[in-house]
Amino acid sequence: EALAATQPAQLQQAFRLNKAIPIGPQTPGILLELQRLAAESNVALSDFRTMSTTPVNTLTSTNYEVSVVGGFFDVDDFMYRIHRQVIMSSSGHLTINGRLFAVTGVQLTLASATSGGPSSTDPNSVAATLQVLAFSQGSTSTSSTSSSSTTGGSSSTPSTTTTPTSQGGLG
Repeated sequence: EALAATQPAQLQQAFRLNKAIPIGPQTPGILLELQRLAAESNVALSDFRTMSTTPVNTLTSTNYEVSVVGGFFDVDDFMYRIHRQVIMSSSGHLTINGRLFAVTGVQLTLASATSGGPSSTDPNSVAATLQVLAFSQGSTSTSSTSSSSTTGGSSSTPSTTTTPTSQGGLG
């Protein structure tokens, strides 16, 4: 209340930053935001998996594996929308449209070549698997935190998979 009375601009900035980097991973909110971006991009979100959680200075990054199916340019639009959630102009002005994400990897295949994914009526559809980092403040849930780091072929990091239904809810 004291900050609101004496420095309303700083309070407003703090609320805007909390939208981009909230306290805790808030995985359900991330899934809802990715579903919204997928719908706006005309792609189907087919798989969502929590891979690992890592401390990064004063923040925490949670690595998610996100799978979508759609036309190539629609998948490209989905990645563009993820990238444009938080924008810093050349003049240093910050625009916050949603959560701060970083796409660290992409794997594209023809959707007809993937097995077990949602069926697509378009033979030219692609299936994309994205490695997405979402940043948060504060402590993380112990169910998705890895206590050891591995390099090479396999990882001992626990993962959680959520598959959205076609109605947009969780199945």
